[in-house]
Amino acid sequence: MPSGSVPGTSMSTSSVPTSSVSTNAVSTGSVLARPTHAGPAPDRPSARWTLLAAGDLRRALAARALLAVLGAVVLVFAAILLIRHGVRDDAFPPFITGGPDVVITRYSGPWIAGGSGLLLLGGLLVVSAATDLWRRRRLHRAGRAGHGGWKRREDPTPAARDGRP
Repeated sequence: MPSGSVPGTSMSTSSVPTSSVSTNAVSTGSVLARPTHAGPAPDRPSARWTLLAAGDLRRALAARALLAVLGAVVLVFAAILLIRHGVRDDAFPPFITGGPDVVITRYSGPWIAGGSGLLLLGGLLVVSAATDLWRRRRLHRAGRAGHGGWKRREDPTPAARDGRP
């Protein structure tokens, strides 16, 4: 077999045009062909698409903030139930006849710790909701006229003004 031929074919590697494919030598000695040019570069997104994407992002941030607030409310409610379950008042009969009942408060650490953990998670969800609303507000302010947000600015080059490429 000649040194420049591809195994299994009668074609040599020197007959492949180099402008359309490039070759990579693999450790097994086979030759792989791949195109060198993938096509025209993608255009920049239009201002309309940018505004639509920003609107979708604003709605997503609002929905995420709403879900975080609702989750925080549920977690705080569950935390209150757990903490109330962890603190019990037990009433015992009087030790001395005719005396008042003896009330002993019993604290259960695991229930209180669980309630505290849920309060912590609820607080983190409130912080997440506040952050999402702040980002949504900043996104809205950047998109308004006069803030230089997504409005397409004119290209100052003379070729762009004349419509020439």
